[in-house]
Amino acid sequence: EDKMNPSLANKTISITKLKKNPSCAIKQAEQETVAVLRHNTPAAYLLSPKLYEKLINILEDYELGMAIKERQNEELQAKEISLNDL
Repeated sequence: EDKMNPSLANKTISITKLKKNPSCAIKQAEQETVAVLRHNTPAAYLLSPKLYEKLINILEDYELGMAIKERQNEELQAKEISLNDL
């Protein structure tokens, strides 16, 4: 027997059921994330626009934070020289 792979959602729907009633699945995703399963394995996730925007903002903030750390590292490794040495 195949064990269902862990999903990052409490609710699941099969691709077959999603095809039969996409409106219901989308409505459900407004409340909580829904995993779309193919052969009992998550193939996609449905989530609300609000949650999607929140996730994108978190990723953008993380990327910005990483860029700041990288630049701070560059500054620490920089060597100060006088104009006369140029």
